[in-house]
Amino acid sequence: MFLNLQNKDELNGHVFDQNRAYAAAGYRLSKKVDIEAGYLNQTSKGLNSSTMNNVIQLALYTRF
Repeated sequence: MFLNLQNKDELNGHVFDQNRAYAAAGYRLSKKVDIEAGYLNQTSKGLNSSTMNNVIQLALYTRF
């Protein structure tokens, strides 16, 4: 959770600025390769409107 504690009138006039929630699950395919899938929900309050982003992520991690 992000809060505007200073200069809130110059940004969006609100103490609440943005919030993010993320959930993910992963699986180790081998000692050197992992795969992870996740979901991110981001809310951002602007001066005139609010924005909500929904993001699905798929990641492949390697170790050499």
